[in-house]
Amino acid sequence: MNNQSNLGFLLVDDHSLVLQICEQLIHKNFPNAKITVSTTIEDFINTSKQQKFDMIIMDLYLQDGNSINVFNVIKVLQDTAKFLFFSMYPDNVYGKRLLQMGADGYLNKAADSAEFLKAIDIILHDGKYLSQNLRIALAQDAIDKREKNPFDQLAEREFEILLLLLSGKSISEISIDLNLHLSTVSTYKARLFSKLNVKSVIELNQLAYTYGLIH
Repeated sequence: MNNQSNLGFLLVDDHSLVLQICEQLIHKNFPNAKITVSTTIEDFINTSKQQKFDMIIMDLYLQDGNSINVFNVIKVLQDTAKFLFFSMYPDNVYGKRLLQMGADGYLNKAADSAEFLKAIDIILHDGKYLSQNLRIALAQDAIDKREKNPFDQLAEREFEILLLLLSGKSISEISIDLNLHLSTVSTYKARLFSKLNVKSVIELNQLAYTYGLIH
């Protein structure tokens, strides 16, 4: 990690007020930090190819796509960076999966400024940030028999295709986006439909809404 007085941050979000507040908070604690902003997934990828960052703070969904579907690419491009997802979606819904994928933390946008800075500090010191809600959810998963989130059983590629289906993309569009054969995408779709016990995209959306994956 660089000297904390000279850190490089990349903020990935398409809400100007969120970006403004994040920049103010970061500069308050790291006055000499260099902050770069990306407001689209396309720019996020291009910026990640051009320079290295110490920490990347990103929303889940932007107007032109979602950061989960490009996260594996970003991890390769930014192999020394720390990653904090910062989103309005419930941390106990997305947090566990993103940590499994290699994120260093997941913070809900309902958190206050102190929690935001706490998450950054923990991650910059090589820790993993777990919100109270996420810690509780993980503990409950470990000790009781409550109903599990059905989306937790999906493999990483299945979850990736799930998000694209929820965004309204067709099988052919997903095939192009992920550079996969149509038959391969169809197989993944059939597999995730079977695991989730749904028979249509409408049922899939209803289930995703029930468990907080979409609003």
